[in-house]
Amino acid sequence: MKPHLTKPRGAILLALGAVVLSISATTSFASTTDNETQAQQQQQQQQQHHGDHVDVNGEFALDDSTFHVAFETSSSIGSGVVAGELHKMIGVDYKPQGASRIDYTHVQQQQQQTDFAIHDELENELENEDDNVQSNDEQQSREMKGETVGNANRCLLFSDEFDKLDNSVWRHDITLTGGGNFEVQAYLNNRTNTFVRDGIFYIRPTLTEYRIGARALHEGILDVWGSDPGTQCTGNYDYGCFRVGGAGGNILNPVQSGLVRSVNSFKFRFGKVEVRAKMPKGKWIWPAIWMLPAHYQYGGWPASGEIDLVESRGNGPDYPPGGYNKVASTLHWGPSYEFNRFPMTHNETSLPGGKTFADDFHIFTLDWTAQGIKTYVDGKLLLNVPFDNSMFSKGKFPPWVENLWASSNAAPFDQEFYMIMNVAVAGTAGYFPDGVGGKPWSDKSPHAVNEFYAAKADWYPTWGDENGLDRALA
Repeated sequence: MKPHLTKPRGAILLALGAVVLSISATTSFASTTDNETQAQQQQQQQQQHHGDHVDVNGEFALDDSTFHVAFETSSSIGSGVVAGELHKMIGVDYKPQGASRIDYTHVQQQQQQTDFAIHDELENELENEDDNVQSNDEQQSREMKGETVGNANRCLLFSDEFDKLDNSVWRHDITLTGGGNFEVQAYLNNRTNTFVRDGIFYIRPTLTEYRIGARALHEGILDVWGSDPGTQCTGNYDYGCFRVGGAGGNILNPVQSGLVRSVNSFKFRFGKVEVRAKMPKGKWIWPAIWMLPAHYQYGGWPASGEIDLVESRGNGPDYPPGGYNKVASTLHWGPSYEFNRFPMTHNETSLPGGKTFADDFHIFTLDWTAQGIKTYVDGKLLLNVPFDNSMFSKGKFPPWVENLWASSNAAPFDQEFYMIMNVAVAGTAGYFPDGVGGKPWSDKSPHAVNEFYAAKADWYPTWGDENGLDRALA
């Protein structure tokens, strides 16, 4: 499957299968027909502005629409810094890291717009300080729909079109913990669960018994400690690296799935994220594309925030809370778990005419600025959280609760976040409410995983063929 939007060279395109992710920031350059004069001015600005940090070795390849600018570090700093230096010239800050060379392409778009595409894999973080964001493909979508969102000029921060699964960019979680909601899946770095096929990145849940045997769920072991960076366990909470079947009266994780995150490759503050994705089908499947803070500046979850661009459920449209016919966007925030004010910043939508989000690919957009956070589905506004006053005042917390977010109205959403994409299954935190839709386990049960698996004959046929793709986030 192919994205239905044009891929302009100035947009971040992160294709998760047909998922397309766009992360971009406003630029300050104006387009000009005198490319040579502009290039010379930019070379002078770069030399004057950055001093000893980066040298312009500047040969400009000019034609009617593009030029290439080569920058080389003058000391042992990395591609993230090189990117940061050029970005700072156009309004984006940077943080020093390690040594390399990088090329940038200026693209003169229609309507005299200017964008920048980074054609190097950035191993270090980029910090976007701009307030107004929008990608060219979104603008084209808005023009077709008669809508306009944000600013037209942006610079590209990251691109991945999933010709392959790049583990240097996407770090796999490897853990048996079950996420933060005590789900039943084991997250593994396994090409059965995360893989690229025909330019599409899939995250697909499968049954653990097909890997280790049904009997082993009751009396075997799962050992994911690993011995090198690509296979090491990433979370040992609640015996997340080593489990024995039958311990505590519970079977081993009956499902294995995938979670990938960009925490070691790119993170950003303020920008636009655009994802083209198709939701999975199958009872109790829980797909999500979301973001967490890189540094937890304000403390542990949810004090430092969480941005859920899109979540859904694999249950059918007749499931009362909504299945794959419905998607939601949510912000989680609060000084503690008990005071998480996410119901105030949550909204859901469904498609008209009986259509679902598992039938075809749809565009999910996050527009994150210092003025607020908005999400869109196919160009239509879903969630709008303005930072017109502080999140602390919005939360109306008890008087004894300390204000952790006095730094800005945007806090805790004024720090760097990174991307996460995953498919979870079940869980005991209420996402699948008790007593609704034939749910076979209780959130309060100490043996919820056993109760879930005992009902396999009911839910597993809804997942489709074991090697099929309907159950996958694509």
